[in-house]
Amino acid sequence: MYEVAVKEVPEQPVLRVRRQTTMDGVGDAMGEAFDAIMGYMGRAGIAWAGPPLCLYSEDFDPEAGGEMQVCMPVAPGTAGEGAVEAAVLPGGRMASTMHRGPYDALGQAYAAVFGWMEEHGHRPAGPLRDVYLTDPEHTPPEEYLTEVLWPIA
Repeated sequence: MYEVAVKEVPEQPVLRVRRQTTMDGVGDAMGEAFDAIMGYMGRAGIAWAGPPLCLYSEDFDPEAGGEMQVCMPVAPGTAGEGAVEAAVLPGGRMASTMHRGPYDALGQAYAAVFGWMEEHGHRPAGPLRDVYLTDPEHTPPEEYLTEVLWPIA
């Protein structure tokens, strides 16, 4: 169902908000973080430079939770403020697949990428990334398009 390919991803300057959350709390934490980022960007007149994304720590456990980084790509040199941090996400080789459908079904894409890594002798080399390619305010859930990226070694 999922095609997995290796792609080279460039480093990406972002504004981010870090949150500790469980899987059940991801939606609320993501909404609060995006509100903080977009509020700051609006006040500061900062334009976004790509689709929003989230990173999940390598030790993120669906039950116990872990760290989630909610990110908005920006131009190099953009400054953050308070909880909205400026950062540069590392680039590199990543396993990639596309998920079409609701966010609560992304686990299928994660499993496909992880299975592909095991089959091809790779291991995770950084946090899993979800890149949100459609706007959930204007797209029905069955048409959401999310790229799943996982750095590989």
